[in-house]
Amino acid sequence: MLNHHRSTPRGARGFMLVEVLVTIVIFTVGLLGVIGLQTLALSSSHLSSLRSEATVLVSDMAERMRANLPAANGTGGIPTYDSVTPGTNACRAVYSTAVEPSPSDCTPEELAADDLQDWLDLVAQRLPAGSGIVCLDSTPDDGIPGGEDCDGAGEAYAIKVWWTERATRTDDATVRRFVGSVRP
Repeated sequence: MLNHHRSTPRGARGFMLVEVLVTIVIFTVGLLGVIGLQTLALSSSHLSSLRSEATVLVSDMAERMRANLPAANGTGGIPTYDSVTPGTNACRAVYSTAVEPSPSDCTPEELAADDLQDWLDLVAQRLPAGSGIVCLDSTPDDGIPGGEDCDGAGEAYAIKVWWTERATRTDDATVRRFVGSVRP
């Protein structure tokens, strides 16, 4: 009986184990890189989603104003969107927070107050720490949430929306602003 015994040179013993360990280290580093890129992509996607939502909310308010031109233009001494106090008047059947059985007839002023209240509720629901304001402003791209952000001048309404972007490991929470303007 022949004994086929392979002998490995003394210097080559354990070499395959070292190759496997190096391969595992390289694979792990690559995998960590892919995970980092995925996290960055998700964060960017979230920010993009919030900006899209802010854009939709600004457009929503602009369309509400165009649908209620007497209040938007202040026709006949009617208070405008920047001077009415938000309030629910049951002028619509569906609100962001409730469903009314049947809408009542409303004046343009009541509808403007109703629009503002419903819109502010939507902003608070759809954006993290969301807030907004509708006003006449000659310098619309300024202001902070809850501050006096409008100078009451100009011919166009500024529709301003703010939200807070969540903090990351490297950055604190950031307040973002989106502004649109409309001439109804």
